[in-house]
Amino acid sequence: MPKTDNLPTVYFHVGLPKTASTFLQRNVFPFFKGIQFVKKHDFLQHKGIVASTDMPAVLIYTELDLNGDSGFQKMASVARDYQGAKPIIVFRKHGAWVGSKYKYYLRKHGMLSFEDYFDMDNDNGELKEKSLRFYEKIELLEKHYGERPLVMFQEEFQYEPMKAIAAIAKYVGASYDENDIRITTVKKSYSQHSLYYVRKLNRWYKYDHSTIKSSFLKVLYKKFSGGILHLTAFVAGVFEPSKDKAKKVLPKASTARINERYAADWNRCIDYAAETREVYLKR
Repeated sequence: MPKTDNLPTVYFHVGLPKTASTFLQRNVFPFFKGIQFVKKHDFLQHKGIVASTDMPAVLIYTELDLNGDSGFQKMASVARDYQGAKPIIVFRKHGAWVGSKYKYYLRKHGMLSFEDYFDMDNDNGELKEKSLRFYEKIELLEKHYGERPLVMFQEEFQYEPMKAIAAIAKYVGASYDENDIRITTVKKSYSQHSLYYVRKLNRWYKYDHSTIKSSFLKVLYKKFSGGILHLTAFVAGVFEPSKDKAKKVLPKASTARINERYAADWNRCIDYAAETREVYLKR
């Protein structure tokens, strides 16, 4: 769908997992005024929404993994559909990002240790090393969109949320009422000791629905298994393990090592963000 004079300007938030994406789509973007927001669940209808809106701009959002085929195709399709679309991407410091991904992995019945989940030395883990090459993702967006993306950081929404929200609003040309914005954690993660017991459960109770043919029974099994996991996490608040055991679930030394390994990549992203904002936000 080539861009014409009567089509709005399109902004595309490339929602990498665990980078404040849920917070933005629930607590921020719906309250932007002067722009049409296409939420994740309406992503497949974005062409019709863009074509029919009377707003001067559209902000499309979906959560995707740029290293996966599905995520890559979604990213590329928006670039093809709207010439001149402007991408927005949010990163999170490498160690914290891997840690958050690991917590989610355990919540989805994962059983590996942190070091086996992300094997930094041999790249044999569940999470692959290429996922942490953040600057390459910037280059990928530049290649497909012909635009320099607006780069933000999850830490900004954590420590200076209103300033970060103001930056995105100015970039997309939206206004908003600060009283509408709720600065809250949308999905609170499990505590360290809850994760300790959840991992023990996952290693004992092997979650596997591959042999279930009935769709109804498959859904029932998923809900039952998820209920056991959440109950375990809740009860873990009463039976807290020793601090040493809890720390081993998500070792600070390991996340610090990840930050050290990818420090150059992180600094390139910071420098890029500063340079592009110097241009974008002073127009």
